[in-house]
Amino acid sequence: MQRIVSDGGYGNPEDTLGMGSADWEGNLKIVLDSLLPTTACFNMTVYAYSNAAQPTYYVTYDKKTISNSLSQEAFTKTPEISSAEFPYVDLSSIYLLRPQLAEGGVGSY
Repeated sequence: MQRIVSDGGYGNPEDTLGMGSADWEGNLKIVLDSLLPTTACFNMTVYAYSNAAQPTYYVTYDKKTISNSLSQEAFTKTPEISSAEFPYVDLSSIYLLRPQLAEGGVGSY
């Protein structure tokens, strides 16, 4: 994750999470697809705090869906969903990464 944020994961300094490259959401989806089992459905939401100096609230940062599920059914009809929150801080911004994982084979994915 650090590598994607710092250099786009592909060695291009313009493709960073903090700089908002044209397809950082797609790059993150590729990484998650390769790291997670094929039977897991995932949905990642990235938030940015409005003011790094006083992080009181955050707004959705990703503009495209970061998910391998074609339908939200995988997250509403599955018996088990896991979710977590991971903060990421760079020199000028604070982000909150919130992945959700669901069992595969439920709903459309």
